[in-house]
Amino acid sequence: MNTTALKTVWLTAGFVLLFALMPLVNMPIDFILALFAIGIVLIPYMVVSVLKDPYSTRKTFSDWYEDHPKS
Repeated sequence: MNTTALKTVWLTAGFVLLFALMPLVNMPIDFILALFAIGIVLIPYMVVSVLKDPYSTRKTFSDWYEDHPKS
């Protein structure tokens, strides 16, 4: 995967973690709702950036899984 797509995934994961911890530290509801509005844009942006990433591999389904070889 492209480094830009990975950075987007890490940024979004950190944002979701931060958003989940906000109510625990008694942040004002206005701030939480503002972050919610940002998340509505950030999560679809992450999905689109990962799906449009020009990643290619030479592996096929006949290669099976690397961590669980076919018997």
